[in-house]
Amino acid sequence: MIGILAAAALQADAPVEWTALQQDNIQVAELAYDVGIALAVICRDDQLMVAITGLPDPAPGAKFRKLEVNIPGAELQASTWRIQGKATISLAPAVYARRLRTADHLTVRAPAEEGEPARRYELALPSDHLALDQTLEACDVPLVLETDLTYDPTISAVTWATSPRITPPNRLPPGGYAEVVLECTVGARGRPENCRAIREQPANSGFARSALLSIRTGRLGLIDGGPPPVGGVFRTRLTINVVN
Repeated sequence: MIGILAAAALQADAPVEWTALQQDNIQVAELAYDVGIALAVICRDDQLMVAITGLPDPAPGAKFRKLEVNIPGAELQASTWRIQGKATISLAPAVYARRLRTADHLTVRAPAEEGEPARRYELALPSDHLALDQTLEACDVPLVLETDLTYDPTISAVTWATSPRITPPNRLPPGGYAEVVLECTVGARGRPENCRAIREQPANSGFARSALLSIRTGRLGLIDGGPPPVGGVFRTRLTINVVN
């Protein structure tokens, strides 16, 4: 599939319209641009993926990279993306795919790396997104979701060497679900320190307080694919979902 995307990205003067591809258990909606960039939304085995090909090569051996994209709002915001071969993969595919339905253009800026200059791409998006909708529906992904407005692209891709022991609040919120975004610094031996709650949902659920205690029991392995730098700042999301 990545080979298909890479080949499509080489087409010159490609029309800006979604192309639908379907093969066995894979459904794809893709756009190819004459600047060498291709966007693809892929549903494979009920898993959604949003991929960009044709960007400048990342640093050798890198597993993640930073891109600046006008999602969720109109302003460019830095976010972490995963590297898979020649493709750059979103860590929040449903949010990005829904944005591709509603925006009239996508701006992608790849920061300078390894002596390569920064690159900025202005990509027009078509108003007809039937092929995109079909791909989302194939993965049972809602076409509209209000929580996209609160998506925070600054959250780091954290791999835990020791996962935090999550403690529920004394009184569970309705539905038994709560989440909190914490901002911490990296302490000695990968321990989170100086943490503070950035956002709690539901508000005043009590989970922020318990999460601030729980995260101290974790030990960081990787942040955005690299070793956690002592003194560095990161954001992460902790959730709890208790099913009766």
